[in-house]
Amino acid sequence: MGRAYRLVRIACLLAFTTVSALADGRPALNRQGADFLAHLRMHSPQAAELLDRAAAVLVFPDMVAMGFGEGGRYGEGSLWVGGEPRSYYVTAGGPDGPAAELLVFLSDTALADLNGGRSWRVLAEPPPEDVVRLGWDNGRLQVGLPLAGSRFVRLER
Repeated sequence: MGRAYRLVRIACLLAFTTVSALADGRPALNRQGADFLAHLRMHSPQAAELLDRAAAVLVFPDMVAMGFGEGGRYGEGSLWVGGEPRSYYVTAGGPDGPAAELLVFLSDTALADLNGGRSWRVLAEPPPEDVVRLGWDNGRLQVGLPLAGSRFVRLER
């Protein structure tokens, strides 16, 4: 029951919070994404090197802690391709994790998995080839965070 309950809870969280995500709007997500990417490049040479090699980057600049039940985290983000925001996503997860997250797609093939539908769910480790999940918390970069169980839902804005 534990795993099924958690999956249902995350699905409900995504369904109920999509309405609030639509209210934030493109300009705010674009500004936050651009500011965060610039900050990351300035403060982490390792992240800058990965970003330079990326075909695309999915940026969640502010993962918000949810304070009900066992808790969880929620984030709205933008997919950057060629230095421009192209589409918008929402994700939710467990209570532990960094304050900001990025998915770095190192190839067009890896990006095709994300762009293949309205949502993308990573079911198991090892992660898809050429996708690196980064976390940024308290001025510290975390590389290679696990992707198993992650779900990313595209927002229609």
